[in-house]
Amino acid sequence: MQSIAFSGAVLIDESKGSSGRPLWISSVMRACKLGFDVKVLLFVEIEEDLKEILNGHNPSYVDCVRGYRSVEELSEFMFFIRDEMNRSKSLLVIDCLTALIRRFGVDEIANIIRSISECCPVLTRFERDELKELERTRLASIASTTLVVKKSEDGKVQLCNTITVKKDGSLREKIESYEINPETGILTSRSIKQEAQQQSKQKEEPKSDFAPCHAGNLNRIKKEKASVVLPFTRAQKQEGLVGLNANRKTLGAKIEYFADKDDDLDDSDPDEELMY
Repeated sequence: MQSIAFSGAVLIDESKGSSGRPLWISSVMRACKLGFDVKVLLFVEIEEDLKEILNGHNPSYVDCVRGYRSVEELSEFMFFIRDEMNRSKSLLVIDCLTALIRRFGVDEIANIIRSISECCPVLTRFERDELKELERTRLASIASTTLVVKKSEDGKVQLCNTITVKKDGSLREKIESYEINPETGILTSRSIKQEAQQQSKQKEEPKSDFAPCHAGNLNRIKKEKASVVLPFTRAQKQEGLVGLNANRKTLGAKIEYFADKDDDLDDSDPDEELMY
């Protein structure tokens, strides 16, 4: 998480029980420290509150844009901002996609984000509980990195599953626990080993009705197989071959046909009864 590159569309996937706002603000602070030209567009957050939180980090532009009534007006404004930010080190921050999708539709918003992310990186967030599965899938299709924030099973640890799309189209996942200092906004994270997760999943799996195949059972099966003497294995020795010849029986069969008394000897009308 601490080394995530600001490239393409970076989406923070949050829920009602696990807010992505602290991670979103921490990422904005980090981008400012790294020297990005950061522009923030607010559709939910209050401008004064965010400016107070970001005090000292100096993003180049913060504005509330709630007054757009049509997707045409919104896209025209967003593309204007995109053209201004078409530089090597810039970041457009949007808060948040949930309200925009509810108002204008997921396809329109996804197309806008995808178009902007082709020119400059985009950082935004959305609440998965408020979106349908199809809408979440549509957003995932335009994301280069998705940060899925959630709580641990006991609710004490904040977790983040980072899903990154590689150049070959494959996905790379990494699960970390993290903490954010509320005063400085500095994030510290620690990787969670996949082995521990797999063990926890195995514990949750229901027990099978079939008996497990232990090593002892395998050894017993091997011994039983070895005790079976097959004919071709006996024939490998002289005494076994003699035994096979002695037990050989001559096979043969003969079919005899007896005509019925009333047989008319007509081949086109074969008899129905044959005696063998």
